[in-house]
Amino acid sequence: MDLAAILSAFEDALELERELGTRTVEIDRALLRMPPPAASASVSAPSAPNGLNGVNGPSAPNGVNGSNGVNGLNGLNAVKGEKDEPSADFAFLLECEPEGEVAELLPKMSAAIGYGPDGVKINDPSARVLIVLGSDALRKWIPGVLARPGQWVQRGDTPALVTASPTKTYRFLGHRPEKIRALKLRLWADLKAALARLGKTPPEQPRKGK
Repeated sequence: MDLAAILSAFEDALELERELGTRTVEIDRALLRMPPPAASASVSAPSAPNGLNGVNGPSAPNGVNGSNGVNGLNGLNAVKGEKDEPSADFAFLLECEPEGEVAELLPKMSAAIGYGPDGVKINDPSARVLIVLGSDALRKWIPGVLARPGQWVQRGDTPALVTASPTKTYRFLGHRPEKIRALKLRLWADLKAALARLGKTPPEQPRKGK
């Protein structure tokens, strides 16, 4: 295993401990990354003066279509949202498609809050409330934002609740039942907070027979 892979695994393990509440010290991710190779020097051409047509001339006026990059940052529409009407009440946002234990856990989480096994969307940012599962998912769906589990952030106009990552927990700590229980307690607390955002409460759970 090369150094970059070792640092990446170490970084994931530290963040997982923070998400589960066993580590409270913030991680400076820049210290764990390999330094980029030195860039070669280059000379930029001067911008064209105002009023003259040039390669780097003024931005297109209102109502005129310009070239790519004239109107600002790429991907801004994705952060603002891509919908007029919400597709569902809730959506789970992950850094990748769910697999294994995580794929089995998400339908149970959806059913526990009264939406049935398929009522909560997965990786669909057009829902009314978003539940972001872990720091990697947060970086993917709301880049540039830092938050701890249990904190609310915004994705455009949509509220998003950050919680722990089941993907990392099962990957690194799946052999430790007490850590899986801690994960489920964390997720349950945050799911109830997400329900409260819409003025709802969890359905009553059927009592077990004596």
